[in-house]
Amino acid sequence: MACRPCGSGRAADDLDAATRRLHALEGLLAAADHDRAGRLAPLDLAVERAVQEACRAAIAARLLGSAHDCAEGGLAVALAEACMSGPRPLGAEVELGSGGRRADLTLFGEGPSRVVVSVKADRARHFEQLMREFRVPWRFIGRVGGDRLRIRVGDASLVDLDLDRIGSAWRGGFERHVS
Repeated sequence: MACRPCGSGRAADDLDAATRRLHALEGLLAAADHDRAGRLAPLDLAVERAVQEACRAAIAARLLGSAHDCAEGGLAVALAEACMSGPRPLGAEVELGSGGRRADLTLFGEGPSRVVVSVKADRARHFEQLMREFRVPWRFIGRVGGDRLRIRVGDASLVDLDLDRIGSAWRGGFERHVS
């Protein structure tokens, strides 16, 4: 699942950024849970199916403002790309518990069945009910809005970037490094 804004892009259909909540669907934390950097995380097809079906159902019910998987770069990269990929850049405030995991694995682990979604606050209960129905573990991780991406892991502020800086890297970073 790639990053997808789920609205039409028309102003009347855009979700109010100040009221969107970020949720992480955690089919597996895989690399972080197994603490085996460099090895492929195990794929549980039943969990992957449940996560994908739950996401499709939430999109069909118009509960999501966006959905982005964590397969290419982990959670931190998914959040940065999500900030850039809508009709206009939107920041996010994210708080992740350390859970005893290494911060690098929490932020950049590429385990399967992990998706970040934004849900409008008035649709949160419906979203929570849907995730229970599909038996998909999830947790609230933050809020959408502002002009910065801020990520805290435990007590440490690990990411605090202006969206202009993220946008510049996102749009032209590859070309700068290969030219």
